[in-house]
Amino acid sequence: MDSQVAFITFEHMKKWMYILPLVFGIACTDHVEETQEEQQKEVVQRTTKTKPRTSTGNLDSLNSYISANSNDAAAYARRANAYLKKRNLQFALADVNEALRLDSTLAEAHLALGSLYYTQNKTREARNAWTKCVSLEKEHVECRMRLAELYIAVKNYDKALVLLNEVTEIDKQNATAYLMKGVIARDFKADTSLALNYFQRAIDLDQEYMDALDLMAVSLTNQGDTLAKYYYDRMLSLDPNRSDTYYKMGVFYMKIREYNRALEAYTKAVQLNPADAQSHYNMGFIHIEVGEYKKALEFFNQAIQLQERNYQAYYARGYCYEMLGNADAAKADYRKSLDILSIYQPAAQGLSRIKQMDAQIEADKRRRGEGG
Repeated sequence: MDSQVAFITFEHMKKWMYILPLVFGIACTDHVEETQEEQQKEVVQRTTKTKPRTSTGNLDSLNSYISANSNDAAAYARRANAYLKKRNLQFALADVNEALRLDSTLAEAHLALGSLYYTQNKTREARNAWTKCVSLEKEHVECRMRLAELYIAVKNYDKALVLLNEVTEIDKQNATAYLMKGVIARDFKADTSLALNYFQRAIDLDQEYMDALDLMAVSLTNQGDTLAKYYYDRMLSLDPNRSDTYYKMGVFYMKIREYNRALEAYTKAVQLNPADAQSHYNMGFIHIEVGEYKKALEFFNQAIQLQERNYQAYYARGYCYEMLGNADAAKADYRKSLDILSIYQPAAQGLSRIKQMDAQIEADKRRRGEGG
């Protein structure tokens, strides 16, 4: 009787198999794209933290200098920036106020004031301070860059682009400005071609600009362009120990369906960062793609161990159990996925499939009983 049930379960499961790869593929693709999007946001956030135009100076040397030159407004502004870097907002504010008391027209003091406000999430006050800075010094690059950063943060991309265009007119060698223009072109103007041109311009200006290389590589990956590999290789030549680069390279190889190379990249990623749940997840997906469900289970187990509330990993593991004929384990994982995110449709659909198969098995049993 047990063998009959097993055979019936498999036969009914085959009725669903033709739709499962599509459903699972969509779920895994969403997971990969969400993870990449999160990492890209980090790159953009890191990129828009523009470097100061002038050195903030060492605090000890600034303290000594100010002790001997107590009327130097610019020195107070520099020390305010040094305090800001150390998150000492109280001392930074005191120095900004002193700088402005000594010279209310000092652009650097308004730059520091805007940075202080921005650190406190006072975007309107930050905007006003940096706008004042620009009005006082017509070619002040850093104030324009900070304003552009602010406008990007509040999604006023047109104003950000105007400022960045001004920066590249003033300083044609400003790689960060070109990169930020590329981000706006790609993500907010939907002009990938223009974005790639800006990213490449940034790279031409700074051959070791990791953020530009990163954005270029990921943008090409999204297009399925094999040129992406050149940029990943360049990134690894500059820093061979970045696990996130290997992760993104794995995504690239998955995109062009070179699964062995993707596995090599993900393996390297988890060697460098054992807590990398996403790489384990994607290795599991690759093994599902080639029908190795038992092997895939190992990777999803690891992903769940590293990230207990990974609803997509529970769904993926449940899918493997479903393909292996373990309906009870599949149901448990689909339910766990829904416990974490109740609106996750792939898990709901998986649970519905199992219930329908169970109902069909029971109906077949009754028919056989009646026929006997």
